Amino acid sequence: MGCGLVISLLYIVSFFICTNKSLEAFLLVSTRAAKNKQTTTISKNEQCSLILMFVHRKHKNNDKKLREGEDLISPIHRQRQPNKYWNNIENVRKELFEFWDKNNVTSVTKNKPPIPSETLLNYFGRHDLRQVVKKYGGRDTLSLKLGGEIEIIHGKWSIAVNQSLVVQELIHKINNNLRADIPPLSPQQRKEAIKLGIKVVTLNSTKTDKDIIIDDDYRIKTRWSHNNNSSGIVSQGVKKTRRPYNYWTERLVLQKLYDYMNETCKIKQRPSIWMPQLSEIRSSGREDLYQAIQRFGGAQKIAYIAGLVPYCEWQNFEEMFFLMKETARFLDQYHDGNRLIFPSGKEINEKKEFMELYYLIRKHGGVYMVSSRLGFMERYGRSNRRKADGLELMYGPFSIDFGIELFTLIRTEQMKVYPPTSRRSITIPSEYELFRKKRDDLNEGIHKYGGHENVARRLGLALFQPTREKKGKKYRI
Repeated sequence: MGCGLVISLLYIVSFFICTNKSLEAFLLVSTRAAKNKQTTTISKNEQCSLILMFVHRKHKNNDKKLREGEDLISPIHRQRQPNKYWNNIENVRKELFEFWDKNNVTSVTKNKPPIPSETLLNYFGRHDLRQVVKKYGGRDTLSLKLGGEIEIIHGKWSIAVNQSLVVQELIHKINNNLRADIPPLSPQQRKEAIKLGIKVVTLNSTKTDKDIIIDDDYRIKTRWSHNNNSSGIVSQGVKKTRRPYNYWTERLVLQKLYDYMNETCKIKQRPSIWMPQLSEIRSSGREDLYQAIQRFGGAQKIAYIAGLVPYCEWQNFEEMFFLMKETARFLDQYHDGNRLIFPSGKEINEKKEFMELYYLIRKHGGVYMVSSRLGFMERYGRSNRRKADGLELMYGPFSIDFGIELFTLIRTEQMKVYPPTSRRSITIPSEYELFRKKRDDLNEGIHKYGGHENVARRLGLALFQPTREKKGKKYRI
C-alpha cells in the first residue's frame, strides 16, 4: 500500500493544471485505501482533486488572514551574505542605499546614504543592518567610517519627523502605513499586542477603520522606555521618563557596568573581573544597561574595553571546576574514593543528585573524552587506551585532586583582582607565581603531569605570557 501511494502522489504533480473536481473524490480514495489496505490506484481526476484541494486551502487561508488583518510583518527572507561580506564598508554603504531605494525614497545619494534609526530597521525587518550597526560600534562610529557628513536619523520619532526630509518623504509613501504623529510599533509592543488579542496592522495590509482606531489607540497608550520592567512595555497609559538624547557614552557604560558588577558579584561570590552575561543583566531589571551595551558594540567589545574576562571564557572554567569537584564527590560516595575507574554515564544518570554532572560530561565530549582528560586509565573495567577514528586518544597521567587544588587557587586569586585587568583570559599560574605563593606542591604537580602547556591544554586554561629580566625591569618576550 505504501509504495503504491508514494508513486501515485509523485504522479499528481504532473497533473497540477488539470480541471478542479469535488473534494468527494479525495475522500473516496482515502476511504477505499483504509478499507482495502491494499495498493490503491488513483485516477487522473482524483489526483487533480487531491492537489487542487491543498492549493485551494492554502489560498483560502491566506485570503482569510489578509481580510482579518492578521498578517504580522515578518522580515523578507534575504539570501545569506558570504563570509566577511560586512567587513567591507562599501558593502554597508550599498545596503544602506538599497534600503532607502526599495522604499521609494528618491532624495538619497549612493555615496552618502542616511543611517536609519533602529525603529525604522525594526519596522521594515532589516535586522541584518541592525547587527551591522552594532558590529561597527553604533551609528556615530559607522558614520565616521563611511566618510563623515552622513545624516543619522534621530532615534526619537517626533524629532526625526521634524528634522529629516528623508523621513518625511518616507511617511508620504502610501504603502508604508507610517504616520507622523504616532511612531511605528516596536517588536516588544507588537508581541504585547498579540498577547492582548489586538490586531496589529502592518506593511501592505488591508485594514478597516476599526483596525486603524485599535492600532493607533494601542500605539498611543504604550511607549518604549528604559525602566525596570524587563519586557520594556509601559501599559495602561503610564509613561515613564526616558533618558535624554546622547545620555549614554562609552565611559558612562563602563562606569554603570562596574557599579552593577560590584553589587552582584559579592552576592554571587564571583570575581568582579568576569563579564556578566547580557541575559543576566536584563533579567535583573537593568534594561537600560543592556540596551546601552548593545548599542556600543555588544558584550564582547565592551568586555575588551572594560578589561574583563568574557563570559564564554569563565563559563568554561566554572564548568570544568564543577565537573572535577562533582566527579571526585561521586567517586568518594559510591566508589570508596577509587581514582582509577571512571563511572559510566548510565551509573551517573541513575543518581538524581548528579544529573548536572551527567549533562556536563555529555557537553564536554562524553565519558570517553572526559575520563581521558582527567587521567583515568580505566573506564568501568575497560582500558581507556582504545583508538577512536584511527587515532589514539591519550592525554597521559593526571590527578583530579591536583586539578581541583589548581582551580581553587586560580579562582581565589581571581577574586582578589579588580577591573580593569590586562589579562582578559584565565591563565595557568607561572612557576614564579606559584613559588611566591609557596605552592611548591602545585609546581611539582605541573612538572609531573607534562609541564605548563600540557596541563593548560588539558584543563582549558590560557598559557601565561613569559617574562624575563633585563636591566632590572621585566618585559614580555
